[in-house]
Amino acid sequence: MRNNWLRKVENCIESGKNEILIISADLGFGVFEDFEKKFPKNFINCGVSEQNMIGLAAGMALRGKKVFCYSIGNFPTLRCLEQIRNDVCYHQLDVCIVTVGAGFGYGQLGMSHHATEDLSIMRCMPNMSCYIPYDDQNASVITEKILSSKGPSYLRLERISSKKIGKTEEETQFENPKLMTERVGNTVIISCGGITEEAIKLRELLSKTGEVASVFAIQSFEDVNHSDMLKVLSKVDTVISIEENILSGGLGSWLSEIICAYGLGVKLRAFGLEGYFTSIVGDQKYLRKHCGIDATTIFEKLKQNMS
Repeated sequence: MRNNWLRKVENCIESGKNEILIISADLGFGVFEDFEKKFPKNFINCGVSEQNMIGLAAGMALRGKKVFCYSIGNFPTLRCLEQIRNDVCYHQLDVCIVTVGAGFGYGQLGMSHHATEDLSIMRCMPNMSCYIPYDDQNASVITEKILSSKGPSYLRLERISSKKIGKTEEETQFENPKLMTERVGNTVIISCGGITEEAIKLRELLSKTGEVASVFAIQSFEDVNHSDMLKVLSKVDTVISIEENILSGGLGSWLSEIICAYGLGVKLRAFGLEGYFTSIVGDQKYLRKHCGIDATTIFEKLKQNMS
């Protein structure tokens, strides 16, 4: 996903938009070397100083720059939340915070590198648009949207490349909610980000029991039209949400807000992280299973209610 984002930024600069700037907080070995050589005036490494990075980005945005701030998972978000709130969001500046390693992407490095609360926190920031690509191609589409718009934004990328999930040309367009399979059955599985692959696996497991479900991937909370989401929710009996983020304030919370606001009689089963820290170390798939947000574990929990 990171390469797709960076390629789109490079293409935009090559087209003549020299106001674009990337700031890295002492990260990007093997990532930004070529970019810096090609565009030395469009890249700054500010060192291990995330708070200063956001302040610098805000100042550059006030001077007409479109700034991308890049770092791992929770470092350019949780570490400098005050600067994001006061400097970027309050002034509605054209700054995009880009993180790599969503959820347990850097799971081998322990809880300090788990990006498992960032989506909830960034979603509640006024004027902030949050974008959560589900595969590499979708990351390119979302980057194009960010490049063509203005204002504070948050781009949450997976650490590893995600194979293409969308199957049709329509699915490469930026629309919310994103239809991933033909809309059938009385159950819909809604996900965001790379964990959409678990949602698709869950649909396959449910199909073996005769349960037919659709899968949708939400790319952004802010850009979704509630009327479009209502069309989905009003035609099903059960909604299953899956996210690699704490349940409080995340995708499940967002869906419950819509269900309650419009008085929908749909049953919501939200699966995400329970809001506790884990000291277990492992790769992303291992930690998903350990925390019960992989397709097999979710299926077993759902099956208990079926019986």
